[in-house]
Formats: sequence, C-alpha cells, structure tokens
Amino acid sequence: MVPSRQILPIQETNSIVVASDIVGRDMDVAVIKEKILNRRADVVMCTIPIVETKKFLELILESLTKKKVEVQSRDIIVKTLQDEMGGKRYLLVLDDLWHVDPTLWHEFMDTLKVINTSRGNCILVTTRMKRVASTVAADYHMLEKLAEDHCWFIFKQRAFVDGEIPEELASTCNRIVQMCQGLPLAASVLGGLLRNKEKHEWQAILDGNPLVAGEDDNGGNNLKKILNSAMIIYHLRI
Repeated sequence: MVPSRQILPIQETNSIVVASDIVGRDMDVAVIKEKILNRRADVVMCTIPIVETKKFLELILESLTKKKVEVQSRDIIVKTLQDEMGGKRYLLVLDDLWHVDPTLWHEFMDTLKVINTSRGNCILVTTRMKRVASTVAADYHMLEKLAEDHCWFIFKQRAFVDGEIPEELASTCNRIVQMCQGLPLAASVLGGLLRNKEKHEWQAILDGNPLVAGEDDNGGNNLKKILNSAMIIYHLRI
C-alpha cells in the first residue's frame, strides 16, 4: 500500500508580535525586508523560507473574510479567493512548516498564481528544517544561533519577575544558558519552566543535561532533548 502524501500537521500560530520579545534579530529582519522590497519587478510571486493544500486555501479565505468557510468544493474556494483578492498584492506568511511534499507544494503555488496574477506577491515561510526550506525556494535566509548575551536576556525575562538573578543562582543560570547553545526557544522554555522554582529544581536541569553528540537540521536534535528533559522534570514536580 502506498502511504498518503502528507504536508504537515497544521500548528496554529497568530500574527500578534510583542516587539520587546524580539531579541538579536535586527539584521535578519533588515535582510528579509530587503529581499521582499527589492525583488525583480516582473516576478509574479517569490518565496523566502525562514499541507493539505485545500486546508491552506480555506485558512487564507477565512483570514480574508473573517468568516468560517462552509463550502466543501475546492473550486468554489479558489473562485471566492479570486473575488476577495481582487488583483491586490499580498504577503502570505506560512509559519513553522515541518514537512513539505514537493508535488503538493508546487500544486499549491500554481493555484495561488491562478488566483492572483498581480506582480509583486510574496510568500514568507518559516521552518526549522533545511530540507523544507530547499523545497519551497532555492534562495533561503538562514537564521544563525543567538549570541550568548541575547540568550541571557531571553532567559532572564522568563525566569525572573524583576530580571534580577539571585547570587546563589548565578553560576547555575550561566550553565543553563550555555546549554541552550544560542537557541532562543530553549532559553524561553527553560526560563519559563524554572520561574519561581527552588534551587534544587534548577540543579535538576543540569543533572539531566540532555546534550549529546550529533544534530539534525540546524541543531533540532539538541533542542528537542533540552526541552524534553525540562518537561520531564517539570511533570515530575507537578
């Protein structure tokens, strides 16, 4: 039996961003803006990487109309999108893609080109997987790991109400931030889990240090192990 093709399990995010939460990415933002604003004028659509295709089209339509899509026909959804877009240019953000089937991705792109033929449309894709980035576009922007002081800033924001580190925890904090290896999600999650915790619980994170040799796709393996270790300790505490 041939397995059905899957693009990704859809993970919902939102477009609300707290500016103060963005740390150490000023240069990346500038580069991505430059790519979006200075692409060739004759390009109908470009993709810059950071589904079931019908579901994506439904989500786009719901975002435009602020209404739940009731129709089942993909053809009707596509025609309704054509009416709603009315030839306007768009920037479509697809956040945190983990898996992409190349055939279905190109089918999705072809559909968008039919829906709106205006020049200058753009899709911004974020992903942690190099293979996904290379599937959706040949030229992608790779985010580097954060500097340690930026990880410190994120960690302190999450771990301490007033941002001040107690003297007895300074050494432990330093070692935990080093564990994060420049990964902002690790710094954020670990800081949040350790907020208002006792000193022995901080030490438990170090005693269960999950880092081992070997990585996948830009450190994803290490990140999972850091977060898994923290979650196990957290659940034991509960």
